[in-house]
Amino acid sequence: MMQINNKPMKNKNIKGFSLIELMVSMVIGLLVMSGVFQVFISSKQSNKMLQAEAEMQENARFAFSVMTSIIQEAGNFGCQASTNLTRKSAVNIPDPANSTFKPWRLIEGWEAKGTDYGDNYVAKVDSGVSAITTQHWKSSGSAVKDPGTKSKKHSDILKVWYTKPQKATLTNHAAGLLTFSGLDLDLGDIVVINDCQSVNFAQVCACEEVDCSGNDTQAIISPGACNTPGNKLLDLTNLNMGTAEITTLEQAIFFVSKRSDSQTGYQTNMPALYVRNLSDDAKAANKTEILEGVESLQVLYGEDTNNDHSPDYYVSADKVVNWNRVVSLKISLLLRSRNNNIVTGNQALEFNGAQIVTASDDHYLRRVFTSTISIRNRNIGF
Repeated sequence: MMQINNKPMKNKNIKGFSLIELMVSMVIGLLVMSGVFQVFISSKQSNKMLQAEAEMQENARFAFSVMTSIIQEAGNFGCQASTNLTRKSAVNIPDPANSTFKPWRLIEGWEAKGTDYGDNYVAKVDSGVSAITTQHWKSSGSAVKDPGTKSKKHSDILKVWYTKPQKATLTNHAAGLLTFSGLDLDLGDIVVINDCQSVNFAQVCACEEVDCSGNDTQAIISPGACNTPGNKLLDLTNLNMGTAEITTLEQAIFFVSKRSDSQTGYQTNMPALYVRNLSDDAKAANKTEILEGVESLQVLYGEDTNNDHSPDYYVSADKVVNWNRVVSLKISLLLRSRNNNIVTGNQALEFNGAQIVTASDDHYLRRVFTSTISIRNRNIGF
Protein backbone atom coordinates (compact mmCIF):
# COMPACT_ATOMS: atom_id res chain seq x y z
CA MET A 1 0.00 0.00 0.00
CA MET A 2 1.36 3.33 -1.08
CA GLN A 3 1.94 6.02 1.59
CA ILE A 4 1.37 9.70 0.86
CA ASN A 5 3.84 12.18 2.31
CA ASN A 6 1.80 15.14 3.70
CA LYS A 7 4.79 17.25 4.59
CA PRO A 8 4.86 20.60 2.72
CA MET A 9 7.54 20.97 0.18
CA LYS A 10 10.06 23.70 0.79
CA ASN A 11 10.81 26.22 -1.96
CA LYS A 12 14.34 27.30 -1.45
CA ASN A 13 13.83 30.29 -3.84
CA ILE A 14 11.32 32.13 -1.55
CA LYS A 15 12.94 34.66 0.79
CA GLY A 16 11.46 37.20 3.29
CA PHE A 17 12.43 40.85 4.03
CA SER A 18 15.28 41.36 6.32
CA LEU A 19 14.87 43.77 9.26
CA ILE A 20 17.03 46.38 7.54
CA GLU A 21 14.99 46.18 4.33
CA LEU A 22 11.78 46.51 6.32
CA MET A 23 13.05 49.59 8.14
CA VAL A 24 14.24 51.21 4.91
CA SER A 25 10.85 50.62 3.27
CA MET A 26 9.07 52.09 6.30
CA VAL A 27 11.24 55.21 6.17
CA ILE A 28 10.54 55.62 2.45
CA GLY A 29 6.82 55.18 3.10
CA LEU A 30 6.89 57.81 5.84
CA LEU A 31 8.70 60.24 3.56
CA VAL A 32 6.12 59.71 0.82
CA MET A 33 3.24 60.10 3.29
CA SER A 34 4.86 63.21 4.74
CA GLY A 35 5.11 64.72 1.26
CA VAL A 36 1.47 63.89 0.53
CA PHE A 37 0.46 65.37 3.89
CA GLN A 38 2.41 68.57 3.19
CA VAL A 39 0.73 68.89 -0.22
CA PHE A 40 -2.66 68.37 1.45
CA ILE A 41 -1.97 71.00 4.12
CA SER A 42 -0.65 73.45 1.53
CA SER A 43 -3.68 72.87 -0.68
CA LYS A 44 -6.02 73.34 2.25
CA GLN A 45 -4.27 76.56 3.28
CA SER A 46 -4.39 77.86 -0.28
CA ASN A 47 -8.09 77.05 -0.42
CA LYS A 48 -8.69 78.96 2.83
CA MET A 49 -6.77 81.91 1.39
CA LEU A 50 -8.76 81.88 -1.85
CA GLN A 51 -12.06 81.66 0.03
CA ALA A 52 -11.09 84.56 2.30
CA GLU A 53 -9.94 86.62 -0.71
CA ALA A 54 -13.19 85.98 -2.57
CA GLU A 55 -15.29 86.79 0.49
CA MET A 56 -13.50 90.09 1.10
CA GLN A 57 -13.75 91.12 -2.55
CA GLU A 58 -17.47 90.46 -2.52
CA ASN A 59 -17.82 92.32 0.78
CA ALA A 60 -15.90 95.30 -0.59
CA ARG A 61 -18.14 95.44 -3.65
CA PHE A 62 -21.20 95.43 -1.41
CA ALA A 63 -19.85 98.12 0.92
CA PHE A 64 -18.92 100.43 -1.94
CA SER A 65 -22.26 99.87 -3.66
CA VAL A 66 -24.07 101.04 -0.51
CA MET A 67 -21.79 104.02 0.06
CA THR A 68 -21.67 105.04 -3.60
CA SER A 69 -25.45 105.06 -4.01
CA ILE A 70 -25.73 107.49 -1.09
CA ILE A 71 -22.67 109.68 -1.68
CA GLN A 72 -23.59 110.26 -5.32
CA GLU A 73 -26.95 111.58 -4.12
CA ALA A 74 -25.44 114.02 -1.60
CA GLY A 75 -27.39 117.27 -1.76
CA ASN A 76 -30.01 115.87 -4.11
CA PHE A 77 -32.76 118.10 -2.74
CA GLY A 78 -34.42 118.65 -6.10
CA CYS A 79 -33.90 121.07 -8.95
CA GLN A 80 -32.46 123.84 -6.76
CA ALA A 81 -28.68 124.05 -7.11
CA SER A 82 -27.14 122.40 -4.05
CA THR A 83 -24.23 124.83 -4.05
CA ASN A 84 -26.66 127.66 -3.28
CA LEU A 85 -27.88 126.14 -0.04
CA THR A 86 -27.11 128.09 3.12
CA ARG A 87 -27.97 128.05 6.79
CA LYS A 88 -31.00 130.22 5.93
CA SER A 89 -32.47 127.29 4.01
CA ALA A 90 -33.19 125.54 7.30
CA VAL A 91 -33.96 128.55 9.46
CA ASN A 92 -37.52 127.33 10.08
CA ILE A 93 -36.15 124.20 11.87
CA PRO A 94 -35.09 124.97 15.44
CA ASP A 95 -31.59 123.70 16.10
CA PRO A 96 -31.77 120.20 17.59
CA ALA A 97 -29.57 119.47 20.57
CA ASN A 98 -25.84 119.66 19.76
CA SER A 99 -26.51 121.62 16.52
CA THR A 100 -25.85 118.63 14.27
CA PHE A 101 -28.68 119.47 11.84
CA LYS A 102 -26.80 121.01 8.91
CA PRO A 103 -28.18 119.60 5.63
CA TRP A 104 -26.88 122.58 3.67
CA ARG A 105 -23.38 121.20 4.23
CA LEU A 106 -24.15 118.12 2.05
CA ILE A 107 -20.87 116.47 3.08
CA GLU A 108 -19.03 116.56 6.43
CA GLY A 109 -16.21 114.45 7.77
CA TRP A 110 -13.92 113.88 10.73
CA GLU A 111 -10.31 112.75 10.45
CA ALA A 112 -9.05 110.20 12.99
CA LYS A 113 -5.89 111.16 14.87
CA GLY A 114 -2.73 109.56 13.51
CA THR A 115 -4.30 108.50 10.22
CA ASP A 116 -3.31 111.32 7.89
CA TYR A 117 -2.31 110.16 4.44
CA GLY A 118 1.14 108.59 4.80
CA ASP A 119 0.88 107.89 8.54
CA ASN A 120 1.79 104.30 9.47
CA TYR A 121 -1.20 102.30 10.59
CA VAL A 122 -0.96 99.62 13.29
CA ALA A 123 -3.62 96.95 12.81
CA LYS A 124 -4.91 95.82 16.21
CA VAL A 125 -7.21 92.87 16.10
CA ASP A 126 -8.93 93.60 19.42
CA SER A 127 -9.21 97.38 19.75
CA GLY A 128 -12.26 99.01 21.31
CA VAL A 129 -14.46 101.96 20.37
CA SER A 130 -14.77 105.50 21.70
CA ALA A 131 -17.36 108.29 21.64
CA ILE A 132 -16.44 110.67 18.83
CA THR A 133 -16.78 113.68 21.13
CA THR A 134 -13.16 113.05 22.12
CA GLN A 135 -10.26 114.91 20.51
CA HIS A 136 -9.29 111.80 18.57
CA TRP A 137 -11.40 113.08 15.64
CA LYS A 138 -11.07 116.52 14.12
CA SER A 139 -12.54 118.46 11.24
CA SER A 140 -12.39 121.85 9.58
CA GLY A 141 -15.08 124.50 9.63
CA SER A 142 -17.93 124.16 12.10
CA ALA A 143 -18.69 120.46 11.71
CA VAL A 144 -20.33 119.23 14.91
CA LYS A 145 -19.82 115.62 16.04
CA ASP A 146 -22.86 113.48 16.78
CA PRO A 147 -22.39 112.60 20.47
CA GLY A 148 -24.10 109.22 20.22
CA THR A 149 -21.67 107.89 17.61
CA LYS A 150 -19.05 105.51 18.98
CA SER A 151 -16.32 104.69 16.50
CA LYS A 152 -13.27 102.48 16.39
CA LYS A 153 -10.18 104.63 16.74
CA HIS A 154 -7.87 105.15 13.75
CA SER A 155 -10.90 105.22 11.47
CA ASP A 156 -12.48 108.28 9.83
CA ILE A 157 -16.14 109.33 10.01
CA LEU A 158 -18.22 110.55 7.06
CA LYS A 159 -21.61 112.28 7.09
CA VAL A 160 -23.81 112.72 4.01
CA TRP A 161 -27.10 114.60 3.57
CA TYR A 162 -29.45 113.48 0.78
CA THR A 163 -33.13 112.72 0.12
CA LYS A 164 -35.12 109.55 -0.33
CA PRO A 165 -35.91 108.64 -3.95
CA GLN A 166 -39.68 109.19 -3.72
CA LYS A 167 -40.85 112.71 -4.59
CA ALA A 168 -44.31 114.28 -4.75
CA THR A 169 -45.78 117.33 -6.45
CA LEU A 170 -46.78 120.05 -4.00
CA THR A 171 -50.32 121.20 -4.87
CA ASN A 172 -51.22 123.56 -2.03
CA HIS A 173 -49.98 125.17 1.19
CA ALA A 174 -52.01 127.13 3.70
CA ALA A 175 -51.90 127.74 7.46
CA GLY A 176 -49.12 125.26 8.09
CA LEU A 177 -50.71 122.48 6.00
CA LEU A 178 -48.98 121.04 2.94
CA THR A 179 -50.98 119.16 0.32
CA PHE A 180 -49.22 117.02 -2.27
CA SER A 181 -49.72 114.19 -4.74
CA GLY A 182 -48.66 111.39 -2.39
CA LEU A 183 -45.65 110.53 -0.22
CA ASP A 184 -44.86 107.77 2.28
CA LEU A 185 -44.13 109.73 5.47
CA ASP A 186 -43.49 108.92 9.12
CA LEU A 187 -44.19 111.17 12.08
CA GLY A 188 -41.19 113.40 12.72
CA ASP A 189 -39.78 113.16 9.18
CA ILE A 190 -38.03 116.23 7.83
CA VAL A 191 -39.40 117.17 4.42
CA VAL A 192 -37.64 119.21 1.74
CA ILE A 193 -39.77 121.75 -0.15
CA ASN A 194 -38.14 122.78 -3.42
CA ASP A 195 -39.49 125.01 -6.20
CA CYS A 196 -36.27 125.31 -8.25
CA GLN A 197 -35.73 128.75 -6.72
CA SER A 198 -35.48 128.04 -3.00
CA VAL A 199 -35.18 125.13 -0.58
CA ASN A 200 -37.05 124.89 2.72
CA PHE A 201 -37.02 122.24 5.44
CA ALA A 202 -39.92 121.40 7.77
CA GLN A 203 -40.77 118.67 10.26
CA VAL A 204 -43.91 116.57 9.79
CA CYS A 205 -45.99 116.87 12.95
CA ALA A 206 -49.02 115.00 11.61
CA CYS A 207 -50.62 113.88 8.34
CA GLU A 208 -54.24 113.55 7.19
CA GLU A 209 -54.06 110.53 9.46
CA VAL A 210 -52.38 111.44 12.73
CA ASP A 211 -49.91 108.56 12.63
CA CYS A 212 -48.91 109.17 8.98
CA SER A 213 -49.61 105.61 7.85
CA GLY A 214 -49.57 104.50 4.24
CA ASN A 215 -49.31 106.89 1.31
CA ASP A 216 -49.90 110.39 2.68
CA THR A 217 -51.19 113.46 0.84
CA GLN A 218 -51.04 116.04 3.64
CA ALA A 219 -48.52 117.12 6.27
CA ILE A 220 -48.99 119.54 9.16
CA ILE A 221 -45.89 121.73 9.68
CA SER A 222 -47.33 124.57 11.76
CA PRO A 223 -45.39 125.97 14.76
CA GLY A 224 -46.34 124.31 18.04
CA ALA A 225 -47.77 121.20 16.38
CA CYS A 226 -44.67 119.27 17.51
CA ASN A 227 -41.49 120.19 19.34
CA THR A 228 -38.76 117.63 18.64
CA PRO A 229 -37.36 119.90 17.21
CA GLY A 230 -40.57 121.28 15.69
CA ASN A 231 -41.04 124.19 13.32
CA LYS A 232 -40.80 127.92 13.25
CA LEU A 233 -43.16 129.94 11.08
CA LEU A 234 -42.48 129.07 7.43
CA ASP A 235 -43.37 131.69 4.83
CA LEU A 236 -44.16 130.02 1.52
CA THR A 237 -45.88 133.04 -0.02
CA ASN A 238 -43.45 133.32 -2.92
CA LEU A 239 -43.30 129.59 -3.64
CA ASN A 240 -43.52 128.77 -7.36
CA MET A 241 -46.28 126.17 -7.35
CA GLY A 242 -45.62 125.25 -10.96
CA THR A 243 -42.31 123.61 -10.07
CA ALA A 244 -42.74 122.93 -6.34
CA GLU A 245 -42.12 119.40 -5.10
CA ILE A 246 -41.65 117.73 -1.75
CA THR A 247 -39.43 114.85 -0.63
CA THR A 248 -38.02 113.38 2.60
CA LEU A 249 -34.64 114.39 4.02
CA GLU A 250 -32.15 111.70 5.02
CA GLN A 251 -28.64 111.51 6.40
CA ALA A 252 -26.01 108.79 6.57
CA ILE A 253 -23.13 108.77 9.06
CA PHE A 254 -20.60 106.11 8.01
CA PHE A 255 -18.16 104.85 10.64
CA VAL A 256 -16.42 101.69 11.87
CA SER A 257 -17.56 100.34 15.21
CA LYS A 258 -18.44 97.11 17.04
CA ARG A 259 -21.67 95.51 18.19
CA SER A 260 -20.43 95.85 21.74
CA ASP A 261 -18.16 98.57 23.14
CA SER A 262 -15.99 95.84 24.65
CA GLN A 263 -12.60 95.14 23.09
CA THR A 264 -12.92 91.37 23.49
CA GLY A 265 -14.40 88.95 20.99
CA TYR A 266 -12.36 88.26 17.87
CA GLN A 267 -15.24 86.45 16.17
CA THR A 268 -18.43 87.60 17.93
CA ASN A 269 -17.45 91.27 18.24
CA MET A 270 -15.64 91.94 15.00
CA PRO A 271 -15.31 95.54 13.78
CA ALA A 272 -17.84 96.45 11.11
CA LEU A 273 -18.94 99.33 8.90
CA TYR A 274 -22.03 101.00 10.34
CA VAL A 275 -24.42 103.78 9.32
CA ARG A 276 -26.67 106.09 11.33
CA ASN A 277 -29.62 107.56 9.48
CA LEU A 278 -31.95 110.40 10.46
CA SER A 279 -34.37 109.73 13.31
CA ASP A 280 -37.73 111.39 13.97
CA ASP A 281 -36.13 114.11 16.12
CA ALA A 282 -33.79 115.41 13.39
CA LYS A 283 -30.85 113.71 15.09
CA ALA A 284 -28.94 110.53 14.30
CA ALA A 285 -30.82 107.26 14.76
CA ASN A 286 -29.38 104.04 16.17
CA LYS A 287 -26.56 102.44 14.23
CA THR A 288 -27.21 99.81 11.57
CA GLU A 289 -24.53 97.32 10.54
CA ILE A 290 -23.60 97.36 6.86
CA LEU A 291 -20.65 94.99 6.66
CA GLU A 292 -18.69 92.91 9.16
CA GLY A 293 -14.91 92.70 8.99
CA VAL A 294 -14.07 96.34 8.22
CA GLU A 295 -11.16 97.54 10.40
CA SER A 296 -10.71 101.09 9.14
CA LEU A 297 -12.38 103.69 6.94
CA GLN A 298 -10.21 106.43 5.45
CA VAL A 299 -11.66 109.34 3.47
CA LEU A 300 -9.96 112.00 1.36
CA TYR A 301 -11.95 114.94 -0.01
CA GLY A 302 -11.44 116.35 -3.50
CA GLU A 303 -11.81 120.13 -3.62
CA ASP A 304 -12.56 122.10 -6.77
CA THR A 305 -10.86 125.50 -6.55
CA ASN A 306 -11.46 126.79 -10.10
CA ASN A 307 -15.12 125.83 -10.66
CA ASP A 308 -14.44 123.28 -13.39
CA HIS A 309 -16.36 120.60 -11.44
CA SER A 310 -13.22 118.49 -11.06
CA PRO A 311 -11.07 118.04 -7.92
CA ASP A 312 -7.75 119.90 -7.88
CA TYR A 313 -6.41 117.98 -4.88
CA TYR A 314 -7.46 115.54 -2.15
CA VAL A 315 -7.10 116.32 1.55
CA SER A 316 -8.24 114.89 4.87
CA ALA A 317 -11.30 116.28 6.67
CA ASP A 318 -9.30 118.56 8.96
CA LYS A 319 -7.63 120.21 5.95
CA VAL A 320 -10.72 120.94 3.84
CA VAL A 321 -10.77 124.67 3.07
CA ASN A 322 -14.40 124.90 1.92
CA TRP A 323 -16.88 122.03 2.22
CA ASN A 324 -19.02 123.56 -0.53
CA ARG A 325 -16.14 122.93 -2.96
CA VAL A 326 -15.88 119.19 -2.28
CA VAL A 327 -16.86 117.43 -5.53
CA SER A 328 -15.57 113.89 -4.98
CA LEU A 329 -14.36 111.52 -2.28
CA LYS A 330 -11.57 108.95 -2.29
CA ILE A 331 -12.52 106.17 0.13
CA SER A 332 -10.27 103.36 1.34
CA LEU A 333 -11.45 100.37 3.36
CA LEU A 334 -9.22 97.98 5.29
CA LEU A 335 -10.98 94.61 5.43
CA ARG A 336 -10.05 91.66 7.62
CA SER A 337 -10.86 87.99 7.12
CA ARG A 338 -13.48 86.40 9.32
CA ASN A 339 -11.15 83.60 10.46
CA ASN A 340 -7.64 83.64 11.87
CA ASN A 341 -4.68 81.49 10.72
CA ILE A 342 -5.13 82.46 7.07
CA VAL A 343 -1.63 83.86 6.61
CA THR A 344 1.54 82.41 8.14
CA GLY A 345 3.75 85.50 8.11
CA ASN A 346 3.50 89.25 8.36
CA GLN A 347 1.68 90.97 5.53
CA ALA A 348 3.12 93.88 3.56
CA LEU A 349 0.19 96.13 2.69
CA GLU A 350 -0.04 99.80 1.84
CA PHE A 351 -3.08 101.55 3.30
CA ASN A 352 -3.81 105.25 2.99
CA GLY A 353 -0.32 105.91 1.64
CA ALA A 354 1.52 104.08 4.44
CA GLN A 355 2.67 100.64 5.51
CA ILE A 356 0.37 98.46 7.61
CA VAL A 357 2.05 96.91 10.65
CA THR A 358 0.56 93.77 12.20
CA ALA A 359 1.38 91.92 15.40
CA SER A 360 3.52 88.79 15.12
CA ASP A 361 0.67 86.59 16.41
CA ASP A 362 -1.91 88.14 14.08
CA HIS A 363 -2.64 85.77 11.20
CA TYR A 364 -5.81 87.35 9.79
CA LEU A 365 -5.77 88.09 6.08
CA ARG A 366 -6.18 91.79 5.27
CA ARG A 367 -6.87 93.53 2.02
CA VAL A 368 -7.20 97.21 1.03
CA PHE A 369 -9.96 98.40 -1.31
CA THR A 370 -10.21 101.94 -2.68
CA SER A 371 -12.85 103.76 -4.70
CA THR A 372 -13.26 107.35 -5.92
CA ILE A 373 -16.87 108.55 -5.80
CA SER A 374 -18.15 111.68 -7.50
CA ILE A 375 -20.87 113.88 -6.00
CA ARG A 376 -23.26 114.14 -8.92
CA ASN A 377 -24.93 117.36 -7.80
CA ARG A 378 -21.59 119.15 -7.87
CA ASN A 379 -20.26 117.64 -11.07
CA ILE A 380 -22.97 118.39 -13.62
CA GLY A 381 -22.57 122.12 -13.96
CA PHE A 382 -24.72 123.20 -10.99
